Amino acid sequence: MADTLTSGLKRQIRLSLPRLERRTKDRLARRSMGVLTVAVTLLVPLMALALLLRARPIFTAQSLRDLIFSTTWRPLQGAFGFFPFIMGTLWVTG
Repeated sequence: MADTLTSGLKRQIRLSLPRLERRTKDRLARRSMGVLTVAVTLLVPLMALALLLRARPIFTAQSLRDLIFSTTWRPLQGAFGFFPFIMGTLWVTG
């Protein structure tokens, strides 16, 4: 008896809830996937732009070539040579 009461209650709840049609569900899923695709696609260029804007003071002080290939690391004097760090990373991971 409790079993029939439970199944009857489930049926009433199921009928009372608004049901979305299959096409509506598909359309909603397609649009949400499209929005997520655009958001993820824009994320990488936005991150690159943010890094470039944050690094602008360093790029105005030194050229990119000097930053990458210089071996001098004196941040208090404005000398940021990344070559030892790059080579150390390649040595450890390579």
